[in-house]
Amino acid sequence: MHALGETALADMVVPCLDGLRGEVFYGAWRGRAFDADLIREVMQGIGERGVLPSCDGVLSGYMGSAEIGGAILDAVAQVKAANPKAQYCCDPVIGDDDTHIYVRAGIPELIKERALPAADIATPNLFELKLLTGSDCGSLDELKRAVGDLAYLAEGTDISQRVLTLKLRTLERDGFVLR
Repeated sequence: MHALGETALADMVVPCLDGLRGEVFYGAWRGRAFDADLIREVMQGIGERGVLPSCDGVLSGYMGSAEIGGAILDAVAQVKAANPKAQYCCDPVIGDDDTHIYVRAGIPELIKERALPAADIATPNLFELKLLTGSDCGSLDELKRAVGDLAYLAEGTDISQRVLTLKLRTLERDGFVLR
Protein backbone atom coordinates (compact mmCIF):
# COMPACT_ATOMS: atom_id res chain seq x y z
CA MET A 1 0.00 0.00 0.00
CA HIS A 2 2.80 2.38 0.82
CA ALA A 3 4.18 1.92 -2.71
CA LEU A 4 0.79 3.03 -4.01
CA GLY A 5 1.03 6.26 -2.06
CA GLU A 6 -1.28 5.08 0.70
CA THR A 7 -0.33 5.05 4.35
CA ALA A 8 -1.84 2.12 6.13
CA LEU A 9 -1.65 1.40 9.82
CA ALA A 10 -0.78 -2.14 8.76
CA ASP A 11 2.43 -0.82 7.18
CA MET A 12 3.63 0.02 10.65
CA VAL A 13 2.03 -2.30 13.20
CA VAL A 14 0.90 -5.66 11.82
CA PRO A 15 3.99 -7.55 13.05
CA CYS A 16 3.14 -6.79 16.68
CA LEU A 17 -0.49 -7.74 16.96
CA ASP A 18 -0.40 -11.49 16.38
CA GLY A 19 2.78 -12.58 18.13
CA LEU A 20 1.24 -14.58 20.96
CA ARG A 21 -0.55 -16.85 18.51
CA GLY A 22 2.71 -18.82 18.37
CA GLU A 23 2.22 -19.84 21.99
CA VAL A 24 -1.01 -21.61 21.20
CA PHE A 25 -0.43 -23.19 17.80
CA TYR A 26 3.19 -23.43 16.85
CA GLY A 27 5.22 -24.15 19.95
CA ALA A 28 8.58 -22.64 19.04
CA TRP A 29 8.66 -19.12 17.64
CA ARG A 30 11.04 -16.18 17.62
CA GLY A 31 10.67 -12.62 18.72
CA ARG A 32 8.18 -11.32 21.22
CA ALA A 33 4.66 -10.09 21.13
CA PHE A 34 4.11 -6.44 21.88
CA ASP A 35 2.63 -5.84 25.28
CA ALA A 36 -0.16 -3.32 25.83
CA ASP A 37 2.21 -0.47 26.70
CA LEU A 38 4.30 -1.02 23.60
CA ILE A 39 1.18 -1.04 21.39
CA ARG A 40 0.19 2.28 22.95
CA GLU A 41 3.69 3.68 22.38
CA VAL A 42 3.64 2.59 18.73
CA MET A 43 0.24 4.22 18.30
CA GLN A 44 1.54 7.40 19.91
CA GLY A 45 4.40 7.44 17.42
CA ILE A 46 2.04 6.87 14.51
CA GLY A 47 -0.13 9.71 15.80
CA GLU A 48 2.89 11.98 16.09
CA ARG A 49 3.67 11.28 12.43
CA GLY A 50 0.24 12.68 11.58
CA VAL A 51 -0.89 9.69 9.54
CA LEU A 52 -3.92 8.53 11.55
CA PRO A 53 -6.36 10.60 9.45
CA SER A 54 -5.26 8.64 6.36
CA CYS A 55 -5.71 5.25 8.03
CA ASP A 56 -8.73 3.49 6.54
CA GLY A 57 -9.00 0.63 8.97
CA VAL A 58 -7.79 -1.51 11.82
CA LEU A 59 -7.76 -5.31 11.83
CA SER A 60 -7.48 -7.33 15.02
CA GLY A 61 -7.25 -11.06 15.53
CA TYR A 62 -5.76 -13.08 18.36
CA MET A 63 -5.41 -10.95 21.50
CA GLY A 64 -2.81 -12.35 23.88
CA SER A 65 -4.38 -10.81 26.97
CA ALA A 66 -7.22 -8.53 28.02
CA GLU A 67 -4.64 -5.76 28.45
CA ILE A 68 -3.47 -6.17 24.84
CA GLY A 69 -7.12 -6.20 23.74
CA GLY A 70 -7.67 -2.92 25.59
CA ALA A 71 -4.67 -1.38 23.85
CA ILE A 72 -5.97 -2.56 20.48
CA LEU A 73 -9.37 -1.01 21.21
CA ASP A 74 -7.63 2.22 22.25
CA ALA A 75 -5.89 2.14 18.84
CA VAL A 76 -9.26 1.63 17.14
CA ALA A 77 -10.67 4.65 19.00
CA GLN A 78 -7.67 6.78 18.01
CA VAL A 79 -7.96 5.83 14.35
CA LYS A 80 -11.73 6.41 14.29
CA ALA A 81 -11.32 9.78 16.04
CA ALA A 82 -8.82 10.81 13.37
CA ASN A 83 -10.84 9.32 10.50
CA PRO A 84 -14.53 8.69 11.29
CA LYS A 85 -14.87 6.69 8.05
CA ALA A 86 -12.22 4.18 9.15
CA GLN A 87 -13.46 0.62 9.63
CA TYR A 88 -12.59 -1.82 12.40
CA CYS A 89 -12.54 -5.51 11.46
CA CYS A 90 -12.57 -7.78 14.49
CA ASP A 91 -11.74 -11.44 14.01
CA PRO A 92 -13.00 -12.60 17.43
CA VAL A 93 -10.40 -15.32 17.90
CA ILE A 94 -11.54 -17.40 20.88
CA GLY A 95 -11.35 -21.04 19.86
CA ASP A 96 -12.73 -23.68 17.53
CA ASP A 97 -14.51 -27.01 17.56
CA ASP A 98 -11.28 -29.01 17.73
CA THR A 99 -9.56 -27.24 20.62
CA HIS A 100 -12.50 -25.33 22.14
CA ILE A 101 -11.57 -22.11 23.97
CA TYR A 102 -7.84 -21.52 23.70
CA VAL A 103 -7.54 -17.89 24.74
CA ARG A 104 -6.74 -16.59 28.18
CA ALA A 105 -9.39 -15.80 30.76
CA GLY A 106 -11.12 -12.48 30.12
CA ILE A 107 -10.69 -12.51 26.35
CA PRO A 108 -14.16 -13.88 25.42
CA GLU A 109 -15.80 -11.26 27.64
CA LEU A 110 -13.63 -8.47 26.24
CA ILE A 111 -14.54 -9.50 22.72
CA LYS A 112 -18.27 -9.74 23.44
CA GLU A 113 -18.56 -6.63 25.61
CA ARG A 114 -16.04 -4.27 24.01
CA ALA A 115 -14.51 -5.41 20.71
CA LEU A 116 -17.66 -6.45 18.85
CA PRO A 117 -19.58 -3.30 19.83
CA ALA A 118 -16.68 -1.28 18.37
CA ALA A 119 -16.41 -3.40 15.20
CA ASP A 120 -17.72 -2.58 11.76
CA ILE A 121 -16.89 -6.05 10.47
CA ALA A 122 -16.73 -9.30 12.43
CA THR A 123 -15.39 -12.62 11.17
CA PRO A 124 -16.22 -15.34 13.71
CA ASN A 125 -15.87 -19.01 12.95
CA LEU A 126 -18.84 -21.22 13.75
CA PHE A 127 -17.57 -22.14 17.24
CA GLU A 128 -17.10 -18.44 18.08
CA LEU A 129 -20.50 -17.51 16.67
CA LYS A 130 -22.17 -20.15 18.86
CA LEU A 131 -20.24 -19.06 21.94
CA LEU A 132 -20.87 -15.34 21.46
CA THR A 133 -24.59 -15.68 20.71
CA GLY A 134 -25.55 -18.75 22.73
CA SER A 135 -27.07 -20.30 19.60
CA ASP A 136 -26.76 -23.95 18.58
CA CYS A 137 -26.62 -22.97 14.90
CA GLY A 138 -28.05 -26.41 14.13
CA SER A 139 -29.92 -25.26 11.05
CA LEU A 140 -29.53 -22.59 8.42
CA ASP A 141 -32.33 -20.56 10.04
CA GLU A 142 -30.59 -20.74 13.45
CA LEU A 143 -27.34 -19.75 11.79
CA LYS A 144 -28.94 -16.72 10.16
CA ARG A 145 -30.56 -15.75 13.46
CA ALA A 146 -27.21 -16.06 15.27
CA VAL A 147 -25.53 -13.79 12.71
CA GLY A 148 -28.31 -11.26 13.33
CA ASP A 149 -27.85 -11.62 17.09
CA LEU A 150 -24.14 -11.02 16.72
CA ALA A 151 -24.84 -7.83 14.80
CA TYR A 152 -27.00 -6.57 17.64
CA LEU A 153 -24.21 -7.04 20.17
CA ALA A 154 -23.15 -3.64 18.86
CA GLU A 155 -25.37 -1.26 20.79
CA GLY A 156 -27.50 1.03 18.66
CA THR A 157 -26.27 -0.39 15.38
CA ASP A 158 -28.77 -1.42 12.74
CA ILE A 159 -27.99 -4.84 11.27
CA SER A 160 -28.12 -3.36 7.76
CA GLN A 161 -25.12 -1.16 8.63
CA ARG A 162 -22.92 -4.00 9.87
CA VAL A 163 -21.13 -6.54 7.72
CA LEU A 164 -20.66 -10.01 9.21
CA THR A 165 -18.88 -12.88 7.59
CA LEU A 166 -18.26 -16.45 8.57
CA LYS A 167 -15.35 -18.59 7.59
CA LEU A 168 -16.98 -20.81 4.97
CA ARG A 169 -14.40 -23.56 5.47
CA THR A 170 -15.71 -24.10 9.01
CA LEU A 171 -19.33 -24.04 7.88
CA GLU A 172 -18.71 -26.51 5.10
CA ARG A 173 -16.82 -28.83 7.45
CA ASP A 174 -19.81 -28.76 9.79
CA GLY A 175 -22.25 -29.61 7.01
CA PHE A 176 -23.60 -26.18 6.08
CA VAL A 177 -23.70 -25.16 2.45
CA LEU A 178 -24.65 -21.52 1.87
CA ARG A 179 -26.14 -20.74 -1.52
